[in-house]
Amino acid sequence: MKIEHDVVNGEQAVRVTFGHWSWVCIFLILWLTGWSIGCYGLASHLVTGPFKLEELLFALPFFVFEIGVSGIVAMMIFGRTTITFTRLGWTKFTGIGKLGITKRRAFPSQFEIVTDSNITHGKHGATTHYNLLVKTPSGTEGMQIYSSTEEKRIDALYEIAKEIAGGAAAPAERQEASAAAVPEAENGRSEREMLADVPPKGMVVERDLEGRVFVTYRRIGWLLALVLVATVSILGAVIWLKRCEIPLPALIGLGLCFLFPLAQLAYALFGKRKITLDHGDGMTFMGIGSLGVRKHFKYGTSFDIRLQASDMLVNNERMDEIAISRPGERTVRICTTWPNKVKPYLVALLRHPEAAPANIVNING
Repeated sequence: MKIEHDVVNGEQAVRVTFGHWSWVCIFLILWLTGWSIGCYGLASHLVTGPFKLEELLFALPFFVFEIGVSGIVAMMIFGRTTITFTRLGWTKFTGIGKLGITKRRAFPSQFEIVTDSNITHGKHGATTHYNLLVKTPSGTEGMQIYSSTEEKRIDALYEIAKEIAGGAAAPAERQEASAAAVPEAENGRSEREMLADVPPKGMVVERDLEGRVFVTYRRIGWLLALVLVATVSILGAVIWLKRCEIPLPALIGLGLCFLFPLAQLAYALFGKRKITLDHGDGMTFMGIGSLGVRKHFKYGTSFDIRLQASDMLVNNERMDEIAISRPGERTVRICTTWPNKVKPYLVALLRHPEAAPANIVNING
């Protein structure tokens, strides 16, 4: 790891940079060499030979793996992650050169920097993931700064974050135990303070004149969009070159095959998640424009609203869900597919919708 001291916006900062090299990269390069030769042969045959739909569908997964593995190898060799800590928050960049993803987050008014770990089980055995988190006294799930399978890296980042941020640091077990002793009224004040701060990046919170609250979350999935664009481009190029040889029924079938990746691409670029809170009547939405999936639910002071772990795993991360229940009624679970980092804010908003700001927009962090 490369550690540099700097000044960012007049604040003392510590910048930590590390690469993603792994010895697995050598194996992937050797594997990719043979795979690329095979993909070149498939592409040459598709372009020069007579069109056959089954051959095109057979070759498509090979091209997708070629693009995906090439990106992984490039990230291992040239990629880097840079985390910049200041007293006010942190910025994390992951990418190659200037091309990548940047996330900026501010520290809450009251917080603790903690570490914890979780174990995932796969076909190659158990893997331990170590996490660096920022948690608030309310005890809700914290914001993740970084996660790694290397414990020493997380320990080093923990010491740097604790020193520069000036926040109290404690092991996750002690933090959770102390949170259980926080009175409910104090938790309520902490959640109202959270709602008074700037909402998570990518989230827009608005209130209309009738008191209804609208929460919109939108983040562009650039990596998924890149893979989908490459896949659609390859498939489209082959079909265009062979358009005169393709029977009409097969052409219609190929057009239908295009719908799924195109829908995925459209959602990655233009999709949104939304929650509407209307005086006890709530609705979640996931889709594009007005086309999508909706789910209705009830909420209010008589409901128990809590954050709990779900059965869903995404990229080896256990997804949380918001559970809304009342004695004698069925528990409603919402927002499972939303990023974990925004769910504590949503829980606070569901518990205290009257504390929602009149109009806060935070798109660029």
